[in-house]
Amino acid sequence: MADTRHTLEEIETQGKAGFLLPVVTSLLLGLIALRCFVASTFDPAFDVDPLNDPLQWFGIGPGLGALLSALSLIVSSIILLEARFSGRGIDRLLLLFASIPLIPIILHGTLSAADMSRGLDWFAASVGAVAIAHAVRAPGMRSLVLSMLLGIAAVICAHGFVQILLEHPMTVKYFEINSEETLASFGWAPDSEQARLYTRRLLQPEATGWFGLANLVSGLLAFGTVLILSSTVRVRGISDGLRVFLLVIVSGLFLCLLFLNGSKGALGALVIGLVITCLSVFTPQRAGRPGFSGMGWLALFGVVIPAGAIFVRGAILGEVSLGGEKSLLFRWHYVMGALRIFSSEPWFGVGPDGFQSAILSLKNPFNPEDPTSAHNVILDWFSTLGLFAFGWVFLLVLLTLRLGKAKLVSVEDSSRAWILFVAAL
Repeated sequence: MADTRHTLEEIETQGKAGFLLPVVTSLLLGLIALRCFVASTFDPAFDVDPLNDPLQWFGIGPGLGALLSALSLIVSSIILLEARFSGRGIDRLLLLFASIPLIPIILHGTLSAADMSRGLDWFAASVGAVAIAHAVRAPGMRSLVLSMLLGIAAVICAHGFVQILLEHPMTVKYFEINSEETLASFGWAPDSEQARLYTRRLLQPEATGWFGLANLVSGLLAFGTVLILSSTVRVRGISDGLRVFLLVIVSGLFLCLLFLNGSKGALGALVIGLVITCLSVFTPQRAGRPGFSGMGWLALFGVVIPAGAIFVRGAILGEVSLGGEKSLLFRWHYVMGALRIFSSEPWFGVGPDGFQSAILSLKNPFNPEDPTSAHNVILDWFSTLGLFAFGWVFLLVLLTLRLGKAKLVSVEDSSRAWILFVAAL
């Protein structure tokens, strides 16, 4: 079994991927793609039998979501077992960190089916991340994983253009004709703060994909843009025509949708990612000291800088500054609400499905929104899972440290990587 102190470069040279590993890794990424391409809900009201209800909601309910999570755990286990028997070994520290939050998930899940469904979904995602981290140690697998991830981002990008160019104009037209009835269905008066907030967001063209949130789509597109540009400048031996295709066509579409969405956080992350990637590519490293390369710094500053901006907006500038700007201000309200939830239930949290009900009495009373999340995954974990959330925080830190010392794409796999990418599109 591999020592957890080994670097990725040392481990990835041990053992070769046979037929099984590419198949199960592709299956795991296919399950991830399914969760990205179909709308999901944890509301059991939508989990109906299509034989009894012909007008059922087309999407993933808690029952099907639990089934997909179980399948993801099975496939991830096969990937880990393959790593064990192939000689590459299992990183026990990663697996331990991924498993620690299972304790509050089971505790809350025995009392609430919604907590169990959402918690199982989170746990399957964490184990899936560990499985992918093991799979990419085998030669050629990193190219397969990156290609499929870019293919997923490309499909989401295409759907985003359909939403902005076709679906949004039709939605606005319908709302203008039936605005009073629409607002009344929510119980809002036309001149209320909730109605003004709803109308402002409805009139803003956004690509929300199948997530229902434009910020998630924008974040994925920023990731895809940085990944394409970073991979292209790092890999040698790619033809000029394919390089132009990747840079101009794919990155251009990603950037276009990013600007149409106007997500400030994603655009900021894009700038940070491109600057750090350029520095890591064109700045020579000292011999014998691989250090913490561009992708590691990207993950670090991608958290620190936005968190600092939110703190300055809420704690220093105050609520009436910046012309009443609300985006960062509301996020500061969510931060404080999540911290109050954590202080009230520090050991086991309020449960994976308990954030929304807990935040209602603890958030800023002048905030008209009814959030289901703290808009920050780490705060979500601590408020819903308590101190056991440190397991996933340590998992993120360890994966970031490993990624910061790894090459993004192996030179010998470069041609195959982009052939797979085009095929994934």
